Formats: sequence, C-alpha cells, structure tokens
Amino acid sequence: MTEPIARRRFLSHIGSLPLLGTSLMSADWACGAAPRSTAEMADAQRRVTDGALYWAWWGWEPWEHHRRAGGTTGAVDGSSHWLHQWYARLHSEELVEQMAKAGVNMAVNHFFKGFGLEHERTEQERTAQLVQLAHKHGIRVIGYCQLRSLYYETFMLEEPSAENWIQRDPFGRPIVWNKQYFRWTPCINCREFRDYQKRVVRVGLEETGLDGFNFDNCMSLPCYCPRCEKAFRRWMVERYPEPRDLFGLGTLEGVRQPPAPASDARVEDPLTRAWLRWRCENLEDFAGEIARYARSLRPETILMANPGYPTRAGMAVKGLWPVNIGQHLNLMIAENSASPEVLDDKVISQIRAYRHGIAIGYRPASTTWAGGVGREASSEASSALPQSPYTVKLQVAEAVDRVAEGRLTARLYGSTYVAMSAFQTKENQLAVHLLNYAAPKAAGPLRLELGRTWSTRTSARLMTPEGANPQLTLARQGDRTTVEIPSLDVYGILVIG
Repeated sequence: MTEPIARRRFLSHIGSLPLLGTSLMSADWACGAAPRSTAEMADAQRRVTDGALYWAWWGWEPWEHHRRAGGTTGAVDGSSHWLHQWYARLHSEELVEQMAKAGVNMAVNHFFKGFGLEHERTEQERTAQLVQLAHKHGIRVIGYCQLRSLYYETFMLEEPSAENWIQRDPFGRPIVWNKQYFRWTPCINCREFRDYQKRVVRVGLEETGLDGFNFDNCMSLPCYCPRCEKAFRRWMVERYPEPRDLFGLGTLEGVRQPPAPASDARVEDPLTRAWLRWRCENLEDFAGEIARYARSLRPETILMANPGYPTRAGMAVKGLWPVNIGQHLNLMIAENSASPEVLDDKVISQIRAYRHGIAIGYRPASTTWAGGVGREASSEASSALPQSPYTVKLQVAEAVDRVAEGRLTARLYGSTYVAMSAFQTKENQLAVHLLNYAAPKAAGPLRLELGRTWSTRTSARLMTPEGANPQLTLARQGDRTTVEIPSLDVYGILVIG
C-alpha cells in the first residue's frame, strides 16, 4: 500500500471530523441556486465549509511579487533562476492530480497582490485556468487578496487618485508595509479603497471563478490622515455625549488621535482606550462591508482571512478584536510561531487558536513557522519551514485533534506530552484522538481509562496515518475498564466499539 492510499484510508475513518473525506460542493452551489432569506444565507455560509477540509497554500503570491521584493519572501527565493519553472509547476494539472491524491481539497492561490487589477490580469487568468483544473479534480480554489499594501509604482498608474487613499503617520508621511518603501498601506476608512476592493471581489467571483477569498493581513495599523482624524473625533462626540466624568473634558470636539501604546502593558489613558475600541470597530466595519458584498454576489462564497492572530497580547493596536472579525469569516488563518513541539520541557501548540475559533464560530487554519515561541515569519522564513516529516505530521494531527470538540469520556496515563480528545461517533463508537507532541520520540506505554458509559465495550483498535491498525485488549480493573497502548509515534485514533 502506498503512503497516500494509507493516509486517505486512515482519514476516511475520521468521518465527522472537518479535515478530509466529504463532498466539496453542496447541491445549492453546484446548481447555482441562491438562497433568498437571511436564515438561508446564514445556513449557506455555514455549510460551505461544514465538511472535511485539507487545505494547501499552493501559489500564494504572483511571481512578480517575488522578483520585486527580492531576497526570500514566504520561503521563496525571488532571485532564483528556477522561479519560473517552479511557478509553472504550481499551475500544472500534474501537481493538481498529485495534491488531490494526497487528499487536498482546498487551495489558496494568488489573485490580487496590490499591483493593480490591470497589471495582474495575466496572472489572474492563469489562476482562472487553475480553478478549472482544480474543480475537475475536486479541489476548491480560494483567491489570495492583499489588504494592506499597494505597489505604488504600478497601482498609481492605473488609479492616479490613489495617493489620497494611503495611510499617513503623525507627520503626514505615507505608511509602508514591513519597511518596503514601494508598498504603500491603504486606509480602510477611504471610500474609494473600499469600492476598489469590491471590484476585486467581483472580478474574482464572476471572471476568475474563485470559490472564495483569503484576505491577507486583515489588520490595520494607526492612520493619522485627515479623514481618520475627522472620523475619530465624530465617533468620540457621538459615543460619549457627556464626557466629563470619563475623560475629565467638557467636550470632545478638540480631541485628536493619540500615539499608539509603546507596549502591550495595561493602557491607563482613557482616550487611548476609547481610540483602541474605535479602531477595532473600524476594522470590523470594513471587513463586514466587504464580506456582505461578496456574499451578495454568491451566498456560498468562502471567506478566509489572516490577521496574524494569535501572536501576542495587544492585538487591538492593529485594530483587531477576533470576535469582531471572526463573525464574518468561515476560516481564520492562525499564522504565528507556535509550531507544535516540546521545547525546554514545555508543550508548544495552537490550542488558543483552535479554542478561540470554536468559541467564536470560525474554523482556524493553522500555518505556523518552526522555531518555537518568539519566532515570527520573516525574510529568513526558509529556515522556519518544517524541517522534518514529524513537524508536518504534528501540524496536521493537531488540526484534527483540536476540532474534535467532544466530551471527555476517558483519562490518559503514561505521558506528559500526549494530548487527548474524545468524542462519540455516529456509529456509537468512542473515538479517542492521541497526539504526541514529543515526536519523533515515541510515547508509551500509555494506559487509557474509560468512563462508565464505555465500560461494557469489547473491542479497541488503534488507527495511525502509517496504516497500522492493531487490535488492543480491553481489561477490567475493579469497576474500571482500561486499554494499554504499547507505543505512539506521532498520532493515532483509538476506536472503542
């Protein structure tokens, strides 16, 4: 048995878990029927990613971005001689078939990077061709859409007035993305920029055939342009009609935006606290407007975003409150340095990302960088990519384990670094997910003690991605039922029947 077949068979047994193995397209999406009522639209939004998902980055950004940025971005060497050869392979049917056989059913591919719709037309047509190939093999395609940078060298030629769309620092200078002088950051309070983003969405859905969008860098640093100063002052006056008791001021007509907090420590200044709230509401208003427009064109549009959450405390400085943004999304990318591992006897995991997503109502999509806490995505990202098969296995296994959402009906003994979650399947079996964060060091022996609900069961089978399915023995110890697991490599599902 080849490894892909073994992996697919293993994942097919997961059944109700949202990773692999279910139909990609609902009947409504396939036949083009548009839900009409608010309830139907909400149901369409939920169902479109309600099944099993196994996603891949694919061609995250257009090749022009790598050439213009130079160096290494997103672990791709923009000056390499093999760039075009690699890029062509990303759009080939050979790779689509290979990824489909591996179980991938959703891909994020380049669509709008900020060069301008006309400049990016050729590569968007290339994405449209990939969409057709991907749909042929049962893979949905999400279009990458950059929200926080415009390449002024080309964008201003297409939209000469766009210089007025740009964020400004307190001294009136254009704010740039990540110290790259040629990438200007647009202001989310600019009506013209919002309307342009809607054009991008329409082109993606109606001309390119995308199944949805991934809005990268869905956050907003402080902007001190006249437009934002006026909007903040108006919000303050309307929000706090009697400000003296809160702010010690008889009127808020003369306030201006404060400087951003220098640290993530507690904010004492009441005006700064109000400003942070305003900025979070601002980003939610922007994201909500774009989301509603996309779903007005196609209710089952998949909306995904990358706000760089969770990475650190103080995300409100970037205008981000996850509840505000998450309510508009199907999926939220958790891009950070919490690559699952055991580091200095501490378990590093994405548990916060998964639990927050479950609580808020979106599905987290983990894309971590190796190296432990404190290591962020950077121009040195190639060294932060997974360096071994175990790292990849742990990331995928953690995604399965964290979304099980079941009741805890068992206790695990024998290892500090093995995580466990359990849920009842539709077949009235107990599926216990076991994840060894200390891999490649095997864990075991492990002992699982079952709750009373399962004490009369008679069979236990351990399934692993490698295809091993050994039958294990259930033993009675007084009024308790236990099962011994000799060894666990990275991940396994213990099925109690």
